[in-house]
Amino acid sequence: SNYGTNLPSTGILTNQNFDLNNNIVVSGNMSITGCDIDIGPNILITVPIGATLQITNSHLFACGAMWQGIINDGGTVIIDGSTIEDAITTVKTINNGRVNIRHNTFNHNYTSLWFEQGNYDVINGFNNIYGNNFDNSGGKIIKTPHVQEDPFHHIYLNLVTGITIGNSLQDENIFHNSINGIYSKKSNLKVFNNSFNNIGSDGYQNRVIVYPIASANAAINTTGDNSSLYSLIA
Repeated sequence: SNYGTNLPSTGILTNQNFDLNNNIVVSGNMSITGCDIDIGPNILITVPIGATLQITNSHLFACGAMWQGIINDGGTVIIDGSTIEDAITTVKTINNGRVNIRHNTFNHNYTSLWFEQGNYDVINGFNNIYGNNFDNSGGKIIKTPHVQEDPFHHIYLNLVTGITIGNSLQDENIFHNSINGIYSKKSNLKVFNNSFNNIGSDGYQNRVIVYPIASANAAINTTGDNSSLYSLIA
């Protein structure tokens, strides 16, 4: 830890620095603006049904080994203009939780966004994902347990319908330095206004491989008989 003040689980937090060394469950509405948060190994933030976590213009990062990330368990997670690093899964959304993910940098995460079994249509102003930079600067994750690995996917979908990645009227999403940009398993998705570069195993990324990777790699990798891809504008 660097800052000495532990992050609470609720409230309006502005222009402060926090440590997070224990798992927290967000209560009510929690707003984090202009904050740096230094997070301990394997730490998990849970956003349950009825709770909202809003992160704006802030920086979340691990102080040692990677942290687990944010579980959006039917709640609402809004992240705007922030940099989030070093998570195993930055935001995993289940139970039809709502998100807005806009104009952020996700760096050195094993998976940045994970959506599981539900419908995530853009509706009532939520489930927007645009203007983000998904990266792994330097080409390898730098913290355990995934040190010297590539992110396997920046976005992962499993048994998901209705989701849209990108927006033709907004800034593009940029996917860089990963085995797969978007990995979709038995899911239906729409993809608009995204750029993919330096995607794939080391041969595609023009680097010397550290260990053999036998899995498939692609900018958009869809598997399973429910997978459909609509209106792709890369």
